[in-house]
Amino acid sequence: MKAVESQKKCDGYKILKNLFDENTMEEIAPFFKYDEIAPGIICGFGRIKGYHAYAFAQSLDLSGGMMSKSQAFKLMKLYSLAEKTGAPIVGVFNSKGASLISKNQALEAYVKISQKCCQLSGVVPQISLVVGMCYGTMASVVSCSDIVIITKDGKLGFDIGGENSDAEKSCIDGTSDIMAENENEAIEKARNLISMLPSNNLCGNRTVEFNEQENLNISIANEKNKHEIINKICDKSSFIEIKKDFGKHFITGFASIKGKVCGIICSNPAVLDCADYDSCSKVAKFIMMCDSFSIPLITLADTQNFSSINGASKIFCAYSNSTCIKLSVITGKIYSGTAYTALCGRGMQDLIFCWTTGGVSALKPQTAVEILWKDRLHGDGVDFKQKRKELEEEYIKTEVGAIRSCEIGLADYIIYPDETREKLALALESLENKRERTLPKKHTNINM
Repeated sequence: MKAVESQKKCDGYKILKNLFDENTMEEIAPFFKYDEIAPGIICGFGRIKGYHAYAFAQSLDLSGGMMSKSQAFKLMKLYSLAEKTGAPIVGVFNSKGASLISKNQALEAYVKISQKCCQLSGVVPQISLVVGMCYGTMASVVSCSDIVIITKDGKLGFDIGGENSDAEKSCIDGTSDIMAENENEAIEKARNLISMLPSNNLCGNRTVEFNEQENLNISIANEKNKHEIINKICDKSSFIEIKKDFGKHFITGFASIKGKVCGIICSNPAVLDCADYDSCSKVAKFIMMCDSFSIPLITLADTQNFSSINGASKIFCAYSNSTCIKLSVITGKIYSGTAYTALCGRGMQDLIFCWTTGGVSALKPQTAVEILWKDRLHGDGVDFKQKRKELEEEYIKTEVGAIRSCEIGLADYIIYPDETREKLALALESLENKRERTLPKKHTNINM
């Protein structure tokens, strides 16, 4: 009993007490040891913002938090319980690595944990918090989770002290999803995510309490700051951004609209003018994560170019194979068949809205005028530059506008920008009972 009481004073136990709601935490196998080796980890279950969840925390002041057969036993017990009950898992990582006493037994432990983590991917949400050191094989396990939160002084990489293990770099290269100032902020972010994500892949999407937006009559058509547009469409202070520093052409994150949780994907051409490979990878993973848990997806499309064929194909595959609710809003002029197909494609999206300021064309106006209106452009006695400008303006007005896009079936509805929130809320409600079957197969052979 003295050993158990002393464990309650360790850092890992304190973290879990702060993670779980007050007086709800129960520790799993607190007395367990293997060959008298302390596990270096605290495992438990309880409630997080009222929802049942499992969590573990490696602790440097318990055998260095090192991986061993003893630690693996407790982790496997926790994963097994989470699988049986369909509850999310939060892992807190801070370890010196593998126990040298356990020797090759630690390798066997890594295999079992990696396998179980991947098997539960898409079954229950898995959130990892890196609050200290996380190196080697365990760093790979962390990256297999759905969301990685790292503190500013956290270290995540293959090599101890490696130059690419800093928190900032792990966010830039997309390994970590969210950076927190400190341990307490990381815990609070994890608690907020647990309250928004479904407990498992079989239960319905969450409906949460929300604060109504103010100043809804303010037009958002001219907002260049896409974060401001997102904040005005979604419930007040509900947006949680994922991978902020990676793949900057797109903004991704979770929010709620009239209390209904959804995933947000928003083009951000003012920061990066084309969708590069990293941006596409970021979006594809986010789509698959939302679809795994039937979280509705809302895409705010304003993309002109893709710089990576493989990247674009990732988005094609992710959207094509997803069966969750999918709504797209064309917020600008899209002059690219690839961009339209990837982000707003008919058949991939359930409903497509187009702002009065938006529109779609497979060709850029300059190209379209040169090909389609060549005779008018190169007529005798024509001021070429002036005529090109006039024809481009005519093409945009007659062939690319919102009305024309709806007439030819590229969009379903024309809406004013300040109507977006209400229209999306109504669409989410009307599609709430959506059911869609897919072809029987093991998995899609997506470009990695």
